[in-house]
Amino acid sequence: RQLHPEAKISVKLVAGAGIGTIAVGVAKAGADIIQISGGEGGTGAATLSSMKHAGLPWELGLWEAHQTLLANGLREQVILRTDGGLHSGKEILTAAILGAEEYDFGKLLLVAQGCVMARVCEKNTCPKGIATHDPRFKAKYQGTKEHIVTMLKYLAEDVRRNLAEMGFSKMQDLIGRTDLLEENPYLHDLIRLKRLDLSFILDEPSPFLRQKPFAGNELFAEGLSELNKSLTQTLSQGEGFEIPTLFGRGARAIKITVQDRAIPATLAGKLAKNTHQRLSQGEGFENSPLLGRGAGGEAILTFEGSAGQGFGVFLTESIDLQLFGEANDSVGKMMSGGKIVICPSKKAQFKAEENVIIGNVALYGATGGTLYVNGIAADRFAVRNSGATAVVEGVGMHACEYMTRGKVVILGETSYNVGSGMTGGELIMVGNKVDYINRDYIAPLAFEAEELEELKALLQDYHQATQSKRAQYLLENWDETQHYFTRYVPKAVVKKREESLVS
Repeated sequence: RQLHPEAKISVKLVAGAGIGTIAVGVAKAGADIIQISGGEGGTGAATLSSMKHAGLPWELGLWEAHQTLLANGLREQVILRTDGGLHSGKEILTAAILGAEEYDFGKLLLVAQGCVMARVCEKNTCPKGIATHDPRFKAKYQGTKEHIVTMLKYLAEDVRRNLAEMGFSKMQDLIGRTDLLEENPYLHDLIRLKRLDLSFILDEPSPFLRQKPFAGNELFAEGLSELNKSLTQTLSQGEGFEIPTLFGRGARAIKITVQDRAIPATLAGKLAKNTHQRLSQGEGFENSPLLGRGAGGEAILTFEGSAGQGFGVFLTESIDLQLFGEANDSVGKMMSGGKIVICPSKKAQFKAEENVIIGNVALYGATGGTLYVNGIAADRFAVRNSGATAVVEGVGMHACEYMTRGKVVILGETSYNVGSGMTGGELIMVGNKVDYINRDYIAPLAFEAEELEELKALLQDYHQATQSKRAQYLLENWDETQHYFTRYVPKAVVKKREESLVS
């Protein structure tokens, strides 16, 4: 919401016991759409056991969520959506009767494009050219947009036909009308054999007719945070950015607290939208009004205090953040550019390299940019990192989990399971960490001379930004300390390097 204030926020819940209570909590948290997913359906990448035995039927979860939201006076605040193997108009009408207003399709539309459920989506070798970037396999794709349109038109006609047979003209008139359902007579004996009691659905209709067109969760949506508002208040309507005086090197520090979450996501979103509009009009990055504000052509924001969740989330090029203090979980999540530098408070008496100053899952899904942390990060640092560069004094468990691209340098202690699921990028650590890495996925790879020079340059930049004592020692004694570093990469990369040397 902070990144894109106009967006509708959807939260997915898998059908299960107690889902109604969870749905109420999600509505009170400000969600606009609650999507109930069932145990049917599933992608072609899922194993057969996962597709057959994951979660309860969407029918049960949807009905419980609908009834509980009604009982708590919250049904008007959200849209209920469902998915999980919807294949016909009759199933869509059943979903409406059980409380759904919107309906999702996944596997069905993939099959319409030619998917044969080979279950190799994650291997980049889709035989129908759908789930792949490999040109050899993409050439096999024979689907068209008309296939999707035809399928959806068929579903819409099937809905219309069944709706007419029931004597209704609008889907909205069906919502919550479980009195329209009855036991399937062909399954009567099975229902008795299994001792199934369906009275909680059949005998308790909960009709719902929306009073006005849905515009969003008006009761609980928090909207933009005050700090994000203040950082973007100088955005001129239709004229782009005018940077306030708090931007730029040497500017006063901005106070930040744990209540200030996802800072400065709104500014990043406005910049991304502004840049997209300029590029779509044929203008280059050099015309961005944000550029030229700092020494490197960026706007610099300096914060002081304890940042809430998501500090630097969705950060883009041309914005640099500096924080003196500490930050909660999800630092730099999904960032695509810019730089984040986090150091202890200037008043702190502890040793930076021995204390945790940021929370879990930093750099989750980041595709670019730089993160410097003059302190220790908690668990899952750089999880699913896909292109960011990071230097940190130490990390908790599962660092660089599922990493696909980028570079991470850890100067101090780590916990266990480093590099689990890592398929790309490089991880550089000081000292022998063989007992802490996941050897099923990563292995050491020797440095080339130029790669050591690149590492030294990175450490110099890190030291200049943070004044790290550990980085200072490593740089001052480089002739000796350069041998302390060990680089780890995915085992497939090591094997390919070894094969190239043999050939």
